Amino acid sequence: MKKITSTLLFLFLVISTIQAQDFKLFEISEVHDTTFFISLSDIYSPSDHPDSLAIPEDKRNLEHIVLGPEYRKHFLSKTKISESDKIFIYNYVKNELLSFPIKKLEVVANLSPYEIGGDTPHEQYDYMFGFQIDKTNIKDFEDKFYASVIYVGKENPFAQKQLTPIVWKKISAKEFPSKAINDIFGIFKEKYTIGNSHRFDYENMQYFIQDFVRDNFTFARRLLVVNSQTKKIFYEKMFHEGESDSLQELNFASKEEGKNIANQWTGKLFKNKETALFGFEYHSFGCPYIMILDKKQSEVPIYCDNRH
Repeated sequence: MKKITSTLLFLFLVISTIQAQDFKLFEISEVHDTTFFISLSDIYSPSDHPDSLAIPEDKRNLEHIVLGPEYRKHFLSKTKISESDKIFIYNYVKNELLSFPIKKLEVVANLSPYEIGGDTPHEQYDYMFGFQIDKTNIKDFEDKFYASVIYVGKENPFAQKQLTPIVWKKISAKEFPSKAINDIFGIFKEKYTIGNSHRFDYENMQYFIQDFVRDNFTFARRLLVVNSQTKKIFYEKMFHEGESDSLQELNFASKEEGKNIANQWTGKLFKNKETALFGFEYHSFGCPYIMILDKKQSEVPIYCDNRH
């Protein structure tokens, strides 16, 4: 069962990264008293062979393992990470960047929370593999990392330009751009009604979002991005409730209209990519992603080692 689950997760990640295979983001996986952990297991698959260089066989009864030089070298080789690389952690709310040299970080294997208390020795795929970073010298740690994305490489990819929280303004359904729905998932086969519509203006773009309601429940939202000069729709995305995904609450200008929480953000997140847009879904299975508003409608996944 464990192998089947791991295979399904791997297939999901392959599909979701077709358009962004050369650009990988991560998130903080675990926070401990004095350290935090960044799992790279989504791009590192240890062998089941007893002689595998993932974890020493005599340590597979432990929950936390600092990998020695030989195992560290194997991990870096398989993930294509160099000792001269860095981890870049960018907080998009505070517009703050931290970086840590790989050569000064420990490579560790932490037992998955779902396997703690299980029979030993553990299988190698029961562990999460990645980097451990000491947080004791980082001022205001919790404030810095609750809204952060992480990149591992030689150069900082983040533009470090303050992102904008989207503040939706309610509009009438008539103001929502007219375009036929391409129901590729078949979610509109049953009867539904159109709910609230909203708009947000950003630079030379207009973001439109519309709710779809069934049985007094918003089961889907449709996002359209329009060029404010040509009025042409150049980006479209449908979000819908499912077993693995649920809709994030929308940001609003007033507390009376909704909770004043910034879930949706937009702006120049990456140096060499177009405007980014994210924060529309919550994922119980799989991982989140960042939409890039270009002609290819690219998506950059955020690897999260989700083992639900």
